[in-house]
Amino acid sequence: MESIQSIVATILKYTKTLPSENISLMKSVGCIAGENIIASADFPSRTLSLMDGFASRHEWLEKASKKTPVTLKRSQRSVSKRVFEKDVAISARLFEPLPEGFDVVFGEEEVSVSHQTITIEKPFQKWTNVLPAGSKIRKGRVLLSKGSEITCLDIGTASFLELESLPVIRKPRVALIFVCPSIQNVRDRETLVKYLKGISNTIAAQVIKYRGLVRRYKILSDFSGADRVTISRALKNDLIIFIGECSKRYQDILIGVLEKKNVQFHLHTQNVYPGLFFSFGTFEDRLIFLLPNDPIGAILNFEEFVRPALFKMRGKKQITHDVINARLDKTINKSENRISLVQASVHLRNGVFYAVPVEENPFSNPENRRKVNGIIVLPQNVRQLPRGSVTRVQILRQPDWND
Repeated sequence: MESIQSIVATILKYTKTLPSENISLMKSVGCIAGENIIASADFPSRTLSLMDGFASRHEWLEKASKKTPVTLKRSQRSVSKRVFEKDVAISARLFEPLPEGFDVVFGEEEVSVSHQTITIEKPFQKWTNVLPAGSKIRKGRVLLSKGSEITCLDIGTASFLELESLPVIRKPRVALIFVCPSIQNVRDRETLVKYLKGISNTIAAQVIKYRGLVRRYKILSDFSGADRVTISRALKNDLIIFIGECSKRYQDILIGVLEKKNVQFHLHTQNVYPGLFFSFGTFEDRLIFLLPNDPIGAILNFEEFVRPALFKMRGKKQITHDVINARLDKTINKSENRISLVQASVHLRNGVFYAVPVEENPFSNPENRRKVNGIIVLPQNVRQLPRGSVTRVQILRQPDWND
C-alpha cells in the first residue's frame, strides 16, 4: 500500500547533496557547513586583563586576610619581561596582555596602595578579572562540524579568528513553471493570471523559507517550440517544479514533452488528497516535480515531498518535520480510499497538545490561514479519526501556548 513514507523514500533515493562553495561570513547564516571549520589559532592569543587595575599571581595572594595581609611590591610594567621576583604587582589595563604567569587582576579600590607597595587583605581566585589565552577558542578545535546549520553565534566565533568567508553547501536553484494550456481560451485572463500568481508566490515563498533560490519562467500554454525552449532552460536548475492543470490529457502531454527531453519519471500517483496528481522524475542529477494547481494541494504536496528533497540537497541532517502527539478537538472523516493531508491548528492547553482540523480553504478565511501550523496524515486505509483520539501531527511552526 502506498504511503507518504514510501513516496518520500523514492524521492530521496535520487536526491544528492549539492557541492559546497565559499560565501561571505554574513551571508552564511542559516546555511549548512560544507566541511569542518577548524580553528587555526588560539583566541585570545595571549592572556588579557578584563579591567584597569593591578595584576599579580593568585599563589602570592591565597593566604591574604585582615589578620595576615600580604604586601606586594609595585614593579615596573613589562609584558615582555619573563621573570619577576616574588610578591610583585604591575599596572594592568583593560584588554591589554599580561606577563606570563600573571593570572589575577584587582581594582585599586579593593586594596591599599602606596607609592611603592600594595597591601591586600583578602585572597583572590585564579583568573579573577582575567581572560586566559585560548579560553574562548583553542587551536585545532572544530568550531563547526560539517552538516551543521550556521547560527549567529557561529558567525561571532568565526569573526574572532578574522574569517571572512565560510564553506557552505550551495543553495538549490529552484525553477518554478506554470502549465496552463487553457489560458488561451479563458475570457477573463486577468483574473486567471492573478490566481496563478497567488499560487506561484505561495510556492516561491515556501522555497525561500527553506533556503532555496527561486527562478520563475513564463507560463507554458501550448507546448510549442517556445515552450520547449523554456523547459530546456528550466532543466538547467537543480530542482524544477511544474504546477499544472489537473486534466489527465494535459498531464500526459507535459510528461510526454519532458520524456522527450530525457526526463525519467520514477513516480506517478493520484493517491494523495488534496491534489489530483503528483509526479516525480529526474533529469541527470536534477529533480523534477509535477504538482497540482489546486492551491492547498500544491502547498501540502510541497511540504510532504519537495521540502525533504530541498533539505537533503542543502545537506541538512534532519529532513523531516518535527512530530508531536496531539488530541483531536474535532472528528476527521474521509470518504475516498486515498492518503489525506489535513491542515491543523495546534495549540497547547493545560500541558496537552490539541489539534483542530482546518478542512476549509484557508485562502477564503485569513484567520484560519494564520492558525494552520500542522499537518495530519491519514493513511489510505483510515476513514475516520474520532474527536478525542490522539494522533501524530507534523509541526510547521511552534504551537501557541494557550494555558
